[in-house]
Amino acid sequence: MPPGAPQPVGYVTPPPAGFVYVGFWRRLGAYVIDSIIVAIPVGILEWPLVLQPTINQVISQLKLAQNGQPVSSISFSTLVPWSTLLLVGLFGALISFLYFGLQVAFYDRTIGMRVIGARVARADNGGRIGLDKAVLRSTIFWVPALFGFAPYASTPLGLLVLLAAIWVAFNPRKQGLHDLLAGTVVIRPAPVVWVPTGQAPPAPQ
Repeated sequence: MPPGAPQPVGYVTPPPAGFVYVGFWRRLGAYVIDSIIVAIPVGILEWPLVLQPTINQVISQLKLAQNGQPVSSISFSTLVPWSTLLLVGLFGALISFLYFGLQVAFYDRTIGMRVIGARVARADNGGRIGLDKAVLRSTIFWVPALFGFAPYASTPLGLLVLLAAIWVAFNPRKQGLHDLLAGTVVIRPAPVVWVPTGQAPPAPQ
């Protein structure tokens, strides 16, 4: 096809030579690994500031109920000050930005992606994405962490993250919404097919 000619309907840009697009299940596995890693430092801060006071209050109310004493309603907003929630949100956003943004900008991949042998690349030429695209791509991770404790924000933001992940399963280039936003793809080396001497390689599927 001559350079600059319009692509036919349904045409899917192939990955760089020697690579394949990484599908939904592999990327989900990488994301689970990454989420666990990010959750560790966030959980260390969140436990004494948010979780422990909440659990202690619930246990206290249960003890009152067992003793036949009146039980008051538990309000999350009165248990944990909004300043504390904002602090936890800012910390979570910072960790997510450093992990999903800067790590991809400088190393092309997260730890989870290393496990599955994948990397993030430019969608147009397969090259390194650079800091600007990495930061833009990471907004799907750190923005929900920043506003996740805000009233009426956690559910829509959670659905947005879910939609971004599910999009990979239906996109022909296996791009999530964050990949489409930043113009990136996730690729891995193509599997090597061993062909015995004297036999023709298998036909492409």
